[in-house]
Order: sequence, then structure tokens, then C-alpha cells
Amino acid sequence: MSTVRLGFVPAKRDSSAYTDEWAMGMKQRTIAALANVPGLEIVTPHEQLTQAGVVRNDDDARKVIRLFRDKEVDGILIGGMDFSDEISAILVAEAFPGTPVLVFATEESPDLYLPTMDAQTSDAFCGVLSIASGLYRRKIRYSFYGYCYPEDAAFVAAVERFVRTCAVVRAFRGAYIGQIGPRPGAFETCSIDEKILLSSHGIRVIPMDTVMLQHAAEALADDDPAVASVVAAIKAEANTSEIPAERLVQIAKAEVIVKRWAEEKQLLGVGAGFAMPPYVQGRLTDQGVMVGFEVDIMGCLAMLMQYEAALRDEAPFLTDWNLKHPGRDDVFLAWHVGNAPPSMASSEIRLDQRGMPHFKLQAGPVTFARLEQYDGAYKILLAKGTALEEGAAEEARFTWAWVEVEDLAKLYKTIGSNGFVHHASMIYGDQTEALKEACYFLDIEVVEV
Repeated sequence: MSTVRLGFVPAKRDSSAYTDEWAMGMKQRTIAALANVPGLEIVTPHEQLTQAGVVRNDDDARKVIRLFRDKEVDGILIGGMDFSDEISAILVAEAFPGTPVLVFATEESPDLYLPTMDAQTSDAFCGVLSIASGLYRRKIRYSFYGYCYPEDAAFVAAVERFVRTCAVVRAFRGAYIGQIGPRPGAFETCSIDEKILLSSHGIRVIPMDTVMLQHAAEALADDDPAVASVVAAIKAEANTSEIPAERLVQIAKAEVIVKRWAEEKQLLGVGAGFAMPPYVQGRLTDQGVMVGFEVDIMGCLAMLMQYEAALRDEAPFLTDWNLKHPGRDDVFLAWHVGNAPPSMASSEIRLDQRGMPHFKLQAGPVTFARLEQYDGAYKILLAKGTALEEGAAEEARFTWAWVEVEDLAKLYKTIGSNGFVHHASMIYGDQTEALKEACYFLDIEVVEV
């Protein structure tokens, strides 16, 4: 599981009308409530950095900015502990342009619902609106949760979603994606504009010639320890009785070379064709290098977004919208030529004489994502479905599952009407809300079915 660092700004009003004790209590309640959010690490000022460990003025903001920069936070959580000082909270967000921001207000004590001559309400409900309007005025993108007690399950769920959102944004911006060889000549659908990728989100495409891959693989000795390790791993997870020993070694060598290249170039994904054997593509995806078959760079980026939204706990599969079930209106075949991650297998993984894998995918809820690039802008298709138990593993070749969706005709029309193509990334679980929030921060139009 990946870890996301959120910089928590506990905002406080610098006024004797609002006590440090109340603000400190709300801050600690917030930290305690979020202690079990998967993948979350909170960075927040301690009491030796700022008075009471909160942010109440510009000097506090400057200290917190330095803290957040030192810790390299991935997102910012601004909470109104009381009426709050709007400018100092905004200064922190302003210092991290493009970083996702989530804003919330804490609720009053149920014992104190009116200001009296003897007691003052916290007024976070009022003050946080000033923070939000200041962010809006500066055109800083933010998600506005609203008001809550820190222990509210809905608030904790929103922060959990925000953690996944930040993971997507962090990985997408500035990603290095490899490309092995040219895209298939007949697949214009896999064409991209590299200059737009670079100028809009800092995404670099780093090519490798297929001949270079071939020569590098051939230069490895058959008994190289790295090659032997991959061969052993494949034998442990798959039925290799049909594949010749020399072909298995060739496949292992390709995996070793591409994995080393990905590590050297810090690649988060690779677009590749048959120069990288499909079984290796699935294995590398399981190892955290997203591989888009048929040199599908946009498909690779959609895979990366889903992988990060799952906090790297699930591997995605770049599948085809292959065919409609002949007897069921809302069921289609999610299929591709052997590039599904082995972790998705529900049946025995069998490698044929060419080293092509054959297995059926697990049943369960799935999310689909397809990213496209048109006229210098981006849009993404998001859809949900359920991979079915239906079908015996021997009924189809390569890697596949029947998938049921709510309305296949509507989904199909949406794909065809919006310029989405024949590939989509499929992952187990439902990451749609985190992906939608990430797309807001990345300025990607969402088309949801």
C-alpha cells in the first residue's frame, strides 16, 4: 500500500474570544478520528513550532509552509477549529500550487449552541466560509466538505477518498511513461500528442527501440541470476508444461530488461506491443509498472490513475470492450490477448507453446476507466460493473471475464459518442469517487455512466 502525506492546517482565530484549549481539543479529535485511514500520514505543526500547534497568523503560516515543504506533502487538509484566521490558512494552500486541498469546519459542542455573556461558541461554521471564498477568489482548486464532528463516519470516508485522490494527482503529474517501439500502424486509436502531455501535466514519454530491447535481452546469459529468478517465479505461478525451456528463458530475459529500464528511468508505466510478451506485461503490472498493450499510452495513464486510486493494492488490466454476450443484454466480454495481471486469475494460469497465458479472471465488482486526449484537453470515461463467475476457463483463450453492467446499450453509446476507444482499464473495487475528485484537480472532464 502506498502512503500519502496530508498537511493538516488546524486553523484558529487569533482572538481571546476563542480559547487554545478548544482548538487543541478539536485538532486532537481530528487526528484521532483519522488514525486508521488507509495510507494516510498526517503532517501538522506541533506545539513547539506554533502556539498550541495551530495556525493563527502569517508567521504561523510561514513556519507551516516550511514544514510541509520539508515533508513533501501530497495534499492539504484545512480544518476550522474555531472561527479561524482566513489569510494564514489560505497562505499555506497558496504556497503549494496545484496541490489538492480539502476544507472542512468543525461543529459546535452540543452543550453550547448559542453565544452567551459567559461563553463563546467556536463559530467554525461561519469562519471557514471565509477560507473557502479566499481560495475561490485566488482560483485555488479545493474540495469543500462542509461541517462535521471529526468522528463522523462520513467525514472520515471523505478524507479516505481524498487520500486516494492525492495519490492519483501525485502520480499523474510529471509521470514518466516508457514506449517500446511504435504503435501498431493500423491502430490510430492509440495515437497521442506528446507535446500536450508534457505541457499540460509534465508527462514525459521515453522511447526504447524494439531492436535495443532484443539485443539487450540476447546479451543476458541464460543462467543469469536475475533471469533464473524470473523463470522460477513463473514456474511457481503458472503451468509451464507446454512451453519450451528456451522460450521461457526468452520471456524471462524480456522481463528483466524492461524492469531494469523502468527502474533506471523511473517509469510508472510502459506502452508496449508484442516486443514485450503479453505475460510479461501482466507480470510487470503486478509489480507496479503499468503496461498498456498495443502501445496504448493513454490506456497506460488510465491504468496508473486506477492503480493509485487503489493505493497500489490492486493491479489493473487494459482490456478490450470485446463483444456482447449473445444471450444477455447487459453483459459483455472483457478480454485481451494475455496481458492481464496474474493476480487477477481465478483459474490455473496456463502458458502455451508460445508463452501466451490463458486464464479466466476473478469475479467481483470492477471499475472501468478510459482516458482520451482531444484538442489539447482530456476526458475520462468512468463506469462500474461486476465480473461474473459465469463461464469455464477452457471456453475462451487468453485472459477474460464476462462483465455485467447496469445498461450496456447506454455504456456502448456513451463510448461511441464521446470518442472513447476499444481499450479500457479495469480494476477490482470502486474508485470512481476518488477518480472524479482527482480529475477535478487535474482539469480532466469526467464522463460517467
